[in-house]
Amino acid sequence: MSGPAPGRMLLSEGAPADPPLRIGLVCVYFGLFDEAMPPEFRAERTAVAERMRDRLERMGEVVYPGLVDSEEAGRAAAALFAEQPVDVIVFAPTMAAPPGYGWEAIRELDDVPVIAVGEQELNAVPDDYHTEEATRRSLTVGLPMFTNVLFRFGRPFIAVFGHSRMPGMDKGIGNALSAAAAAAAVRGCRLLAVGEPIPGYLDVETTPSALASLGVEVAAVDADGIGGAYETVDGAAVRELAERIRDSCHLEAVDDAVLERSATWRWLWKTCAPNTGRREGRLTAMGRFCGATRGWGSPPAWG
Repeated sequence: MSGPAPGRMLLSEGAPADPPLRIGLVCVYFGLFDEAMPPEFRAERTAVAERMRDRLERMGEVVYPGLVDSEEAGRAAAALFAEQPVDVIVFAPTMAAPPGYGWEAIRELDDVPVIAVGEQELNAVPDDYHTEEATRRSLTVGLPMFTNVLFRFGRPFIAVFGHSRMPGMDKGIGNALSAAAAAAAVRGCRLLAVGEPIPGYLDVETTPSALASLGVEVAAVDADGIGGAYETVDGAAVRELAERIRDSCHLEAVDDAVLERSATWRWLWKTCAPNTGRREGRLTAMGRFCGATRGWGSPPAWG
């Protein structure tokens, strides 16, 4: 069983970060129709797959095994994804094909999210539409064939569907990849937990088993201990950090007191994280330890 590569990101507007999101591309093809279709048919479908590869390369690093046209080719793709661990699988059929081809490529990637992309080349059915053309444009059949298998085996997925000239197609794919990037960034992280959550916040609470499934380690920090540290911060260092944050962000609407309080938390995370072996810390919601009675508030830790 393989897992995703940890810590990869996708920047806004599709710009790949460093290290980039690693995308495994699965494009299936059904050779049964080779004899019935024109001799250039396979090359046409290969070109469709390569255009998808080129598009995704603007959004991350693509691991592309070539057309998957058999279960054996699917297993070869799986071996490539094991050799070069991916953060997300994009399934983009070039036509209808047995779903076992694609399934063999991803069946062992239990923890890797799947995006199923159906990019139809036509946005309307022409008057001269015929059987040969229906075969060429049959990904509308191939996509639900594969997602049916995903559903039957309990594999969640995101579907993005449209035609190649639809303006929102890139945005839809990019949004789905951004969600995958967020998941990849969390996997394998070491987090710093300060205090206990307020009871009832089920939307943000988690469980040890859920964290373990993501490979996330959590170190708990005593609330009173960090509270004492808050009162003894290096004021000059905090003010310098606040100025750097203001210079690097659009914070015109944030007053100095709020920004300085935020910078104080940021400074605390930087000083506490090394002591716990954690790379980073974030204050994400108000806990009982930082309520109004202590005067701390809970601004985001910018910077």
